[in-house]
Amino acid sequence: MFCIMDYRRDICTFAFMLIVHLSNIPVARLSCPTDCNCQDQTAICNGVSSFPNLTFTSSNFSAFEFSNCHFANGILPMLPRSYMHIATLSFTNCSKAVAPDAFAFLVNLQSLTITKSHSLKFMSPMPFSTLKLLQVLDLSDNELTTLPADLCDNTPLLRIVNISHNQLNKIPLTTFRNCLKSLEQIEMQNNNFSTLSYETLPWVYLYSLNMSSNPWNCDCAMQWVKDVPKVLFNGSRCSSPEGYFGKELFDAENEMHCGLGNKAIALGIGIPVLIVCVLALGYCLYKIIHRNHKSMPSSVKYSSVYGDTVESGYKRSNV
Repeated sequence: MFCIMDYRRDICTFAFMLIVHLSNIPVARLSCPTDCNCQDQTAICNGVSSFPNLTFTSSNFSAFEFSNCHFANGILPMLPRSYMHIATLSFTNCSKAVAPDAFAFLVNLQSLTITKSHSLKFMSPMPFSTLKLLQVLDLSDNELTTLPADLCDNTPLLRIVNISHNQLNKIPLTTFRNCLKSLEQIEMQNNNFSTLSYETLPWVYLYSLNMSSNPWNCDCAMQWVKDVPKVLFNGSRCSSPEGYFGKELFDAENEMHCGLGNKAIALGIGIPVLIVCVLALGYCLYKIIHRNHKSMPSSVKYSSVYGDTVESGYKRSNV
């Protein structure tokens, strides 16, 4: 009996000592990647020429910020497979071009920023082909002159887009075609836009839009502005025509009287031309008939039938 009680007491004592021992073992902490500084779950890497290798204890960082990079030939290369888990990625002054497979492994990426790359003038659609979960895209403060025509073909969840402070003067109609219902906020100020097609952006779903500091041409081609909430155009002013310089875009378009515009012009020109053509055709037909009538002989042709023979001749008419 006492042996059993002593046995149980030894087990309890051993278990208690084991718990105390384990509680004193330090828990392994996340180690910051080489050449980076870390804050919470974000690794901040400055002046790197290649992407740091992630070890077991550094692979749990969910956000990486790279700045002043020195990648070979100024091209942002493919990130290693070990970065597959990250949700937020930022590059500041890092490249003049982006490799087509740069983000091939980043299937969990939700926010991407590429900014202050003053030699970056073109973005291929290829780097975005695997970013199915991307929701925020910031391409501001570069030298972009165009956007990928099929940007949203592989990023259907895109909600926020910042393309401000570039050299853009147009947006292809197909750029946002496949994410029109998800887009909520667009920053496109400080570019070279002078006109914009209604079909380019999802006006029904947008709740925030900045189109200011662009040389808008407030003509009849922008009349659709009147059908969109005024709040979306706050700060957008006309640069031309001369009589509207400095006016708010929305107010200027409401002052214009464009009527039917190009359709009215087409009808105004087309109908008179059609009438002239019909009258000319009628006159020509009249002249032809009148000329043939004058050339006919004054005798009338007749025929008579006698049995099985037919005789024909001319009988002078009595005029």
